[in-house]
Amino acid sequence: MDGEIEFLERLGDQLRRMASEQSAKRGLWSRRLVRLPRILPAMAVGLIVALVGVTLWVAIPAREGVRTQPAPGEGQVPGLGGALPPPNGEQLWAVDASSASDVWAVGSRYEGERFRERSLVLHFDGTSWFRIASPDIGALTDVAAASPDAAWAISGKQILRWDGSSWQVSPDPAPPGAVLSSVDASGPDDAWVVGMRHGAHWVDEYGEPNVGFDTLTMHWDGTSWTIVPSPNGAPRHNFVESVLALSPTEAWVVGYSQQGNDPRTLTIRWDGEAWSLVPSPDPGADFNVLWGMGTDGTGGVWAVGHYGEPGSRFMAMYARWTGTEWEVVLGPSGEALHQTPTAVSGGSADAVWAIGSEPTSSFLIAHWDGSRWESVGAEPPPAGGSDSPSLSDVVALSPANAWAVGRYQGPPGREGTAETFPLVEHWDGATWQVVEVPLPGE
Repeated sequence: MDGEIEFLERLGDQLRRMASEQSAKRGLWSRRLVRLPRILPAMAVGLIVALVGVTLWVAIPAREGVRTQPAPGEGQVPGLGGALPPPNGEQLWAVDASSASDVWAVGSRYEGERFRERSLVLHFDGTSWFRIASPDIGALTDVAAASPDAAWAISGKQILRWDGSSWQVSPDPAPPGAVLSSVDASGPDDAWVVGMRHGAHWVDEYGEPNVGFDTLTMHWDGTSWTIVPSPNGAPRHNFVESVLALSPTEAWVVGYSQQGNDPRTLTIRWDGEAWSLVPSPDPGADFNVLWGMGTDGTGGVWAVGHYGEPGSRFMAMYARWTGTEWEVVLGPSGEALHQTPTAVSGGSADAVWAIGSEPTSSFLIAHWDGSRWESVGAEPPPAGGSDSPSLSDVVALSPANAWAVGRYQGPPGREGTAETFPLVEHWDGATWQVVEVPLPGE
């Protein structure tokens, strides 16, 4: 048994390395893609083979470009010898608020077959959550709320805008070859949408043409979106994951870039006139990635992600801007040390929350009390839900008011597939508790 465990651990490490190498060659690392988790020793060999087949199929797409879901009519999974059942249900990807009575959560819902993702928008008015109609442009991956009359959401390369009465598709689309990853706003006339777009072309080691990615930043001035030049951290691969808008003269973007096979953190800063690169920490030998960033409510800036060491698990990374440089802060102890935070937000300098984690498929809620990070428990999903819920985003309005969103999985249905449900957790100053949201038709 010990020999089998050692073999499976080595297999997991090798597969994780393979995925990283493929990502470096084709620029396919992305928070929105399914990643290879570390394979647990106790898992059966057959289950591992099945999971590897699914993960590699999703994480290493064809050379033509990144595809997170099959084209219509597709569904065959290499190595499984059959069709992949379509997903069923709903999930929330992002949350933001302009006040305690103006909270938005966005995500995706699946209807029908062939992996068709549709937009999902929920709103909290200070008392209850409601479903809000919106143009169906696919999965909404981020949202920013500036006021009751100004909010934005993104999907792919499209932008939705809330004008106080309805959601409308923005007439200012992203440029060709762009993928939008994050949106934030400091006010109704100061919002940023960021992402990546096709950059320089080159011939790879196989003698085939390939394409890199440049950073992309777009600014809203109250009337329209304008592309603003932004620097790259590497000549070929630059991936933007999160933006933080503090004021018209200060904004931040984090992500990662790749010079070789291993990612290195990327941070750039807006000073009201231009974007500029800022040196950022790379504490690990590889896999140095920043997934999210946020403020502590008083102007302080945090960035979160992970890093890796050869032959080891991912290590959580918490970095704080001191005003002159990025400082890596020790994360929670125990298992949380290996749980990757992907979003961070604070209601005050001594009440900052970080949540995760997609790369490790774990459920993380961590709290900064002004001196250290600690892991905090939360109410589990409703009875019958999965033991492994996931959180995607968090927003903190005050030390006694924060929201986290994600999804949980119910028991398998008649066809053997489990339905996913939106997960909303609320912090009231004492505990994290699940809050019910209206289901379709309610």
